[in-house]
Amino acid sequence: MTSEATPTKDASQNPIEILSSDGSIVLRQFTSQDSGEIFGLIDTNRSHLSQFGDDTADKYPTLESVRESIEHPKNPKRLRFAIRNREGQFVGSINITPDEENQEAAEIGYYLGSEFQRQGYIGKAVKILTVYGFETLAYKTIYGDVAEENTASSSVLLKAGYKETRRHDGKIRYSKDREQNGSQLNTFDFENRTQPVSFVETTKVAAGVECDVYIFDGDNSKDLGVIRIDAGHKTPLQRVLKGDRTIEGYISGKGRLVIINPDDTQVEYQVNGETPKPFTVTVAIGEKMQWQADNDSPLVAYEICFPPYAEGRYENIE
Repeated sequence: MTSEATPTKDASQNPIEILSSDGSIVLRQFTSQDSGEIFGLIDTNRSHLSQFGDDTADKYPTLESVRESIEHPKNPKRLRFAIRNREGQFVGSINITPDEENQEAAEIGYYLGSEFQRQGYIGKAVKILTVYGFETLAYKTIYGDVAEENTASSSVLLKAGYKETRRHDGKIRYSKDREQNGSQLNTFDFENRTQPVSFVETTKVAAGVECDVYIFDGDNSKDLGVIRIDAGHKTPLQRVLKGDRTIEGYISGKGRLVIINPDDTQVEYQVNGETPKPFTVTVAIGEKMQWQADNDSPLVAYEICFPPYAEGRYENIE
């Protein structure tokens, strides 16, 4: 559910709420009634929140300072949300702030209590606030600045589809464009059926290789990975160790799929813009596989795993 509202100094009368599709978290615009929980989390996490130079802990030394920041914000255009889990606990905060020099861009920022780490809360919050920023607030670009040593925060943005765009003053800027967000799939054609899918995350597989992970809506028997390979790069050579079915398919670009059988015989499938579709190859347990992009062209392929991918499905050979 999304409740749209014009940002106000005190949103207590009509706070914006954004619910995740699975109901696991809700983002709710700060109200003064949240002050106690916000201060409590900050106060018990001062060392944690300050470890990468963030000033959240320093800005809010007292309960009154938190309440004052909500009732009389220094930047009324900034939207600040409480992140609450399914049980209603306040686990952290996320915000989106218009860029002072570019009205079509905004900065995203967030923090999480240390006791709530590694539960997927902040990743989901970033994804749904990014969608809200594009679709409701009409920003064209959303970015986040992260300390170079804060690898966990970098991972959150990368998994949400953000890309590194620059480095400055010890920080990495990750950005995402509305057009890029819109390029994510809503459906996927497989075995003569168009099936709805939902984006989960973007993972870096290797140098020059990224994978957009999707689930099939209402179908937990399989998942989808769309593999984007830069020109002249290749996926790791992997041996299939388990799984009911592993299906490799071609989408666009030029390159080849290499399959090495257990007896070390090798088969190469050349693919390009003239390759008939659908082009798919089922890779058996014990076989090795690798996608390779030509030097003059990127390559986009896909992989469908039955059951969904889990650690230990493949062995990286190189």
